[in-house]
Amino acid sequence: EFDQLDEFLMSEEAPSDTMDTSMLDGYLAAVASGPNLVMPHQMLRWVWDTEGGEESPEFTSNKEAQTIIGLVLRHYQYVNQTLNTAPQDYEPRIMEREHEGRIVSVIDEWCMGYYIGIAADMSAWTPLLVSQPELFTTILLYGTDDGWQTLKTRPFSVEEHEAAAESLGDSVRRIH
Repeated sequence: EFDQLDEFLMSEEAPSDTMDTSMLDGYLAAVASGPNLVMPHQMLRWVWDTEGGEESPEFTSNKEAQTIIGLVLRHYQYVNQTLNTAPQDYEPRIMEREHEGRIVSVIDEWCMGYYIGIAADMSAWTPLLVSQPELFTTILLYGTDDGWQTLKTRPFSVEEHEAAAESLGDSVRRIH
């Protein structure tokens, strides 16, 4: 099912600023952990359009729309239920790639997704961001333009990067 969802999200039918599955997982973890309940129609608008929350996909049929939206909502239910009932089982859906002969975690998409979830309700998230900023260090570093500017001036070693990737699951559980 996740492959089917990934295929649609990367297809021509989806708007160009649609999330990939890693970004979606980060976003849904933020939505599940956020201070306010987010209704499905509010949640989906950012899935399809990460920049403005306004574009929608061009589904080929009602059946396709039901299937794809159902897959997104099922993944949200999985993330939400896991964080609520078995948080130790939640692991961010992180992609990997080869870099200089090593397999490294690609965490920017996941972190950007989480940050989109925060930014969609920033006033509600601000008290936690201010009171416990250490929980958001990796998310803000890899998920925001300011963070990327910091990484350009002081790039992480592969070991530091992997440690940051490993810290995400714990951060999400603590935030939740």
